[in-house]
Amino acid sequence: MRLAESWGQGELAEASGVSKSTIGAFEAKDESASLTTMNNRATVQAFEKAGL
Repeated sequence: MRLAESWGQGELAEASGVSKSTIGAFEAKDESASLTTMNNRATVQAFEKAGL
């Protein structure tokens, strides 16, 4: 199993410091959801650190 397949919202939230509810809303393409620059950077860095 690849690491990306084993990551869920909880793991990404923990690794990035972005709340699970923010990640969930963004993943669901909620029209009112958006990632701030800081949250976007934190999410990208979490993926990069994990080698994804």
